[in-house]
Amino acid sequence: MSVTRSIQSIFRRTKTHSFEKKELQAKVGNIAGAYGMLDRAVSDYLLYNLNMTKEEINANKALFLTAQQTLPNLVEHLADLRERAVRSGKGTGWIINGLKGKLKEIKDLEEL
Repeated sequence: MSVTRSIQSIFRRTKTHSFEKKELQAKVGNIAGAYGMLDRAVSDYLLYNLNMTKEEINANKALFLTAQQTLPNLVEHLADLRERAVRSGKGTGWIINGLKGKLKEIKDLEEL
């Protein structure tokens, strides 16, 4: 095999790998980082303490971003909801609905 063919083969594999990586990132999405995304502490709590998948987080990303902007101590609120969910034997859906309720409560208070 010539050197040119070797280089072309390596380039094709690298290009394919890069494309697959970009495609996967597009499916998963960016759940942490700057520019309006979730804070690292929030995304870590959702992933590692609530054991949410990236797909679950992305499905509710608008809720989490709104909560992050509205509640300065979102992780504490999530921890409280988690504790109450565990005591009640409830799951992730209960926590998400509890967070929605908390945001609605704050919005209602602001409208007064």
